[in-house]
Amino acid sequence: DVFDDHTAIGTMGDGIMDRIAAGTPAASPPVFSLSLAPAGMPKDTWVWLFDQLGVPSPQRLVERLSSWQEAHVTATLDGSQLVVEVAGTHR
Repeated sequence: DVFDDHTAIGTMGDGIMDRIAAGTPAASPPVFSLSLAPAGMPKDTWVWLFDQLGVPSPQRLVERLSSWQEAHVTATLDGSQLVVEVAGTHR
């Protein structure tokens, strides 16, 4: 995990932090960024994590997530506008 005055990065999964650190920084840093690789952890672990976060029906959410190879959500500021980008790869 990395936390300083300008950056907060938390990762779960083998090699994720290395992949993030090797990437090219965006023109303007994101306000929020979330990347998921559902197959990167066992389903029971995802259920436990979502349950700890208070997500309703964590088992159902995990079943839906398992049909995705990866998912990404990023929010950036463009002047006074919040731009949200969502991308993913469905299996």
